[in-house]
Amino acid sequence: MSYLAVGWDNALNHAGVVALDRHGNVRAWRYLAETLKAAKQDSLRGSVFPKTRYKKAVEGEREAFQTARLRWLRAWYRRIRDTILMLADVPVYIGVEDYALHAKGSTHQIAEAGGILRIELTDHNRVRLRRHDPMSVKLYTTGHGHADKGQVQAALRGDGHPWDHLAPAVVEDLYDALAIARLVRAEVEVRAGRVLMSDLQDHERRVFNRVTKPYPVNILDRPWSQRATDAAGYSTEAGL
Repeated sequence: MSYLAVGWDNALNHAGVVALDRHGNVRAWRYLAETLKAAKQDSLRGSVFPKTRYKKAVEGEREAFQTARLRWLRAWYRRIRDTILMLADVPVYIGVEDYALHAKGSTHQIAEAGGILRIELTDHNRVRLRRHDPMSVKLYTTGHGHADKGQVQAALRGDGHPWDHLAPAVVEDLYDALAIARLVRAEVEVRAGRVLMSDLQDHERRVFNRVTKPYPVNILDRPWSQRATDAAGYSTEAGL
């Protein structure tokens, strides 16, 4: 069965997206940079939020600026989703990092963007969505749930990837996205029976067996989020 496994590392002002085929090869990657200079390093794959333009348009109106940013992000999310969908007419499994419960900073604005992202991603019947807590992604990738970003990169770098020459912040986002994509692919392969739990390393199995207070059942007992209905049969269509 052909499919795409996608990792989407998202933040309010930057993001990295990596799509793998069923064999684990990188099929596509895109990023949202915080600076125009970083975006121009790869004009085909990079984007930047036009912060100056929007701030001038709504100067002195913080709420209006934040709303304008969300509208811009929604359009970008949709464009990148559609770019991935055009790669092949196959199921697309997308993983996003769940919220860090003790995070500091613009947590409300980040949550707003995250909600819009999940809606846009699942607003297509070929997309299946999974949310992974940050510790699970790090544990699967490095064997340590509290690994730092340098350790994640070191575990994934191997012979290098086509984005290694970009700005450090962009590289960081793309390696985080790759880590998520690899975990997504592993889940698809385990569910399909092409990879057995006994084939996995101990720390990889721990991720699939792991339960938390928000998720009292393991990954393999949780359905993918998708457009039509969720596991309980709730329709996502308004009024139903």
